[in-house]
Order: sequence, then structure tokens, then C-alpha cells
Amino acid sequence: MVTQLYFKNTGDSSVIAVREVNIQPPKPDEVLVRHTAIGVNFFDIKVRSGQVSPPNPDNLLGMEACGVVETVGSSVNSLEVGDRVVYATCPTPGAYAEKRCIDQKYLIKIPETLRDEIVAAGFLKGLTVHMLARRAFIVRPNNIVLVHAAGGGVGGLLCQWCKSMGSVVIGTVGDDNKITAALENGCDLVFNHQKEGWHEEVLTATRGIGVNVVYDSIGRSTYTGSIACLMPMGILVSYGSTSGVAEVKTADIAAKSLFFTRPTLFDYQSNRMELTLASNDVLEMLKAKLLRPKIHGYYPLVSAAEAHLALESRRVMGSLILKT
Repeated sequence: MVTQLYFKNTGDSSVIAVREVNIQPPKPDEVLVRHTAIGVNFFDIKVRSGQVSPPNPDNLLGMEACGVVETVGSSVNSLEVGDRVVYATCPTPGAYAEKRCIDQKYLIKIPETLRDEIVAAGFLKGLTVHMLARRAFIVRPNNIVLVHAAGGGVGGLLCQWCKSMGSVVIGTVGDDNKITAALENGCDLVFNHQKEGWHEEVLTATRGIGVNVVYDSIGRSTYTGSIACLMPMGILVSYGSTSGVAEVKTADIAAKSLFFTRPTLFDYQSNRMELTLASNDVLEMLKAKLLRPKIHGYYPLVSAAEAHLALESRRVMGSLILKT
């Protein structure tokens, strides 16, 4: 029997429950993975609360995990028993479990020099950052980029990536207590987006020019300021909506010939080649410590509800890891 977490119905963290299940042997293209470190992400909260609806007939949770291959299916040729692996792009949740069968096409081998906990803290976020800084907008030296939530998990790694590319990084935070974390993530300047006129401070800092790109994970409350910060022909990359979905107006975009995009990781990592190339970049950045994920805390697998509460509190600066 294997411990597995699920949610009885959509709702707050109290709907998360624990059960013991039997796992069937892996199908020909699958492997059985024993999880060692499981990443907790905002996407998990959206699944639990019903904000997104991926294929999930069993109401399972979790998109990201590291582990060890225990059994391989008859057609598996890329992995062996004992290999350390990570995954984050399987469209069906199910990482909140001691073990899981998963198709080999979603699995990436972990380099020997990286600890499972570090990979679990940075792989899904790293893939997201790769999509943002290498695909949705290609960050180049001397670009001026603005990153919202610069003291958080994805935002922090995004600042680190952009800084490693030689760009000028302006960060925003929603709490002055996160300014230090944002500066440690490579920000040249940090502003509090909860304070009136923050976008005017950004324009002053850039001598009225504005920024090349705004990476906005917040949404409705920052949309107007984000638009105002952009230079002509700049791009607003919206990849989250923690304050609600912004209403994008054509007139706002047309005023400065701006661009707007709403990228989704599952589109950018829709095939094995894309996943492999992006994963290699992310793992190399982790090995070189150009990406430095912070682990805010560890929780036992069965205490995932507590981890969700912590993440929803907005006081977490870094990643949360479930341990089996």
C-alpha cells in the first residue's frame, strides 16, 4: 500500500485528505518512481480550489517531484532501475504520493551533483523562468526588465536568470519585509507595488524611458502600473493572477504599440524535444548556481494542507518541499 493525497471536493486546504492505495505495475512506457522530494506550487492550490481543471478524475494533487526509479515498463529504454529523476510537466496531477507510475517521456535524469531537494525546489519554477526569459521574451544584456513578486519563488529565480543575462533588473514586492530577498535575487532596484505611485518611481529610475518587459504574476492590481512602466513597443508578459485576472484593453496596448502575451508552460513544453532542451538549460543553471532556489521549509507528505496554508499566506520566501 502507498500513501496518496487527494481532495474530496474543491475548496480550501481542509479538503485535502490521505488514503492508502495499491499501485498497479507500470505500463510498457511507464516507470514506477519512489518520490524523495515533492515541490509545492501555487498551481496545486489552483487545482485544489477548482481554479484550473487539468485531466484529474481522481482529484489528485501535485505536479512536481523528484525520486528514484524502482520498476521500468517493458518498452522503457531511456531509464534504468536506480536512476534519479524529476518531472513537472505531466498533465495529470499525482505527485503528492509516496510512489507513482508515470510515462517516461515526462522524466528527466538528475545530475549527480544536485540534491533532490534543490531540484524539487527549482525545476518547475526553473522551467517557467526559462519560458519567460528565453521564449516569451528573450532577455539580452542591458535590457531593463521589471519583475513583480521579486522576493518569491518564481519571481526570485526570474530575477536571478535575468541578472545572469546582463540585464538591469527592477523588482517589486508586496511587503517591505521582502525587499532584502529581492535584492539578494539580483534586483538593482526594488519598489513596493502596494504603495501609491510605484510605477512613477520606476519611470523616474529609468529617466522616463520605461522598461523593455514587465513580468507580471499578480494581475488585476498591478496591470495599470505595469502598462505605464513599459517603453514603446515593450511587452507585458502575464503569467499569473494572484490578485485576479486583469482586463486587458486594446486601447492600453495601442497607446504605445505594446505587446501582450499570456504564456502557458504546457504549451511551451508540449513535446519531448522542448522539454529536454529547457530542462538541460535549467539543470545547468542550477549546477552553476546561477539559479539559487531558496527552500523556505519542509513538511511531511501527510501535512500538505499545512504547506498550502503557508503558501497562501504570502509570507513564504522560496519553495516548500514535501518529504515522504
